[in-house]
Amino acid sequence: MELLQPRRNDDSTDGLQEWPLVSVAHWGENPRGRWKFEAYSKSHNNVKDARGLLTAVTLTVQGTKDDPLKDNAFILKHK
Repeated sequence: MELLQPRRNDDSTDGLQEWPLVSVAHWGENPRGRWKFEAYSKSHNNVKDARGLLTAVTLTVQGTKDDPLKDNAFILKHK
């Protein structure tokens, strides 16, 4: 799953500092088990040697005591 796509017209060299990536892609799934974090760099606009520096990663898993999808209460269907 790709969480952060290249930003069009972004020529900043500052990067994203302490920027949270948030997803509900796994909402309703059982969180038990082993979680694996993978990060990779993909060049934008065929720029050679596009590099970045990942200095820290924090994974925060949030959930509810009750099943949020019980009775289909929160399922939104795309048309």
